[in-house]
Amino acid sequence: DGKGRYYPGVRAYGDIQTMVEDPTDPNKFLIFFQGGELWEGRTDGSSFKKLGSASNSKWFNVSILRGNPKDPNILYLTWGPEMYRTADRGKTWTKVFSLNEGEIEAMDVSWDGKIVYIDTGKITPWSEPNFAN
Repeated sequence: DGKGRYYPGVRAYGDIQTMVEDPTDPNKFLIFFQGGELWEGRTDGSSFKKLGSASNSKWFNVSILRGNPKDPNILYLTWGPEMYRTADRGKTWTKVFSLNEGEIEAMDVSWDGKIVYIDTGKITPWSEPNFAN
């Protein structure tokens, strides 16, 4: 509606590192803050809540956050040469991919949620060894 919103009691510290629309619900968006916090908001401004915190202090430079269009609990993020995955909507994160050199420049998830495309100067499809979806 174009109106600024204030959420009493909401404290998110740090700059926004990356933000993305929730691929399973266009009325929600996800924000990853510089301090390692993942938040979810509604596009109408009616709510804003913390989903999880990453205790990994190196995540001050998270560059990409993407969701799985088939499972709202599965999210991916990149930090330099590494890709991390959560299956519990940001409560815990596991490193699933790492480059020997360079950085992940772009990332997207296929429409069926089974392949994550990583751009490292060339497009590289990645899928989990024991993909559960």
